[in-house]
Amino acid sequence: MRLMGIQAFYPRRSSSSLGKGHKRNPYLLRNLPITHVNQV
Repeated sequence: MRLMGIQAFYPRRSSSSLGKGHKRNPYLLRNLPITHVNQV
């Protein structure tokens, strides 16, 4: 790989953390009882 000049792609540390100023949206369907088809 070094001779060909290629590198492996892999997830970096803390790549899935939120950036500054980004708000996480609440999950609104958490306590909603789904009782029939196509309700949500």
